Amino acid sequence: MKLAFWLLLASNLVLLAITQLGGTASANDPQVLPEYHPELIRLLKPEPVSAPVQAATAVPISVCQDWGEFSGTELIRAEKLLAASFPAERWSKHFVERANGFWVYIPPQSSPTMLLKRSAELKMSGINDFYSVKEDGPLFGAISLGAFKRREGGEKLLARLQAKGVSDAKLEPYLTRNTYAAFTVRELTEAESSNLKQRFPASHLQVTACTSPTESPKP
Repeated sequence: MKLAFWLLLASNLVLLAITQLGGTASANDPQVLPEYHPELIRLLKPEPVSAPVQAATAVPISVCQDWGEFSGTELIRAEKLLAASFPAERWSKHFVERANGFWVYIPPQSSPTMLLKRSAELKMSGINDFYSVKEDGPLFGAISLGAFKRREGGEKLLARLQAKGVSDAKLEPYLTRNTYAAFTVRELTEAESSNLKQRFPASHLQVTACTSPTESPKP
């Protein structure tokens, strides 16, 4: 009876060992690899690769300089120098209206009779330092009361005149038109700027906005 018991126990142990050895097989054992199903395989299309974004090309900013101011023979010399040194598209000439001073005046009277009457009224107010404009032009018949280099001087005279009852007097700058000229030169190098200053020491260079030339340069 004991022998039968031990034989049955031994057979059970052997069966248990075989079962456990089969369950702990390595995952690399070809017998336990997952079943291969080629019909289930789907090839993925590669994602399109975006073209690299190129950095925007910087647009060069043109730099211009005003060179001046010139008149008379100096203007002729400066223009000849530019024509000999630079292509025509790099420079242009423009005229400058320069305020040479300030003028206190009474606007033109409507007739010679009114001019005489207004002059008499000024003298009655104690104002004797004036003269009437006799040159033909838009200011013919005006009464000049004084000219000043600085605006402050004109403002003081205007205040004195108004205190005496002269309410029609005006203060305005007077201009010399087309007397001075300047040149706008594009993309000057340091060497070119230095050469212009050496040739014309009294001139000045100032950075300015580049614009289309309004007048074609004349060699």
